[in-house]
Amino acid sequence: MTEVFEAYLNSKAAFCATDMAHILKHVQFIHLKKGENLYNEGGLWPYDGIVCSGLLYKYTQDLDGEQKVTAFCSEHYWVGDRSSSLTGMPVAYTATALENTTIACLNIDEFDRLRIEIPLLNEVCQQLIQNNMETAQKRIANNMIQSDEERYCDFINARPGVAERISPELLSSYLGIGNLSLDRIINGIPIKTQQ
Repeated sequence: MTEVFEAYLNSKAAFCATDMAHILKHVQFIHLKKGENLYNEGGLWPYDGIVCSGLLYKYTQDLDGEQKVTAFCSEHYWVGDRSSSLTGMPVAYTATALENTTIACLNIDEFDRLRIEIPLLNEVCQQLIQNNMETAQKRIANNMIQSDEERYCDFINARPGVAERISPELLSSYLGIGNLSLDRIINGIPIKTQQ
């Protein structure tokens, strides 16, 4: 899995061998079996991590105990809760493996130190943070203005192959679409609108 993590970083920037070796010295790998949690809502999570293989989903629960999916983290997606890492406050979500999954993790304190020691790593991280913010803002706006079909199509186009790896119930929770509506969209049945 070291090679997967190294290839990912090199796809973002041309790290010299010395810097890459220094980064890899601090990486630890977490292996989860399907159904295992990476972290739990209300706990602490002192790492940043990237999925090397597998798939996780992040969710919170409403007052009725129903899961509300906030993210799917497949290969090359960062997973964690930086807010918890930075503030020491409990994480607001649970992250559960939907498949056997391997995550390359860096302790947040070591990661921040590496970002100072290796300016190129900091540049990559800043770009990833910016991209994440833009994606989150776009998702919020789209949830307010797009139809169910448009949200579904955007997800399928942005994350090819991921929908086939998750249950329709989890996808409908993430998209904010009722299960019946999602089923009709997937099967190409027009959805009747209320007039």
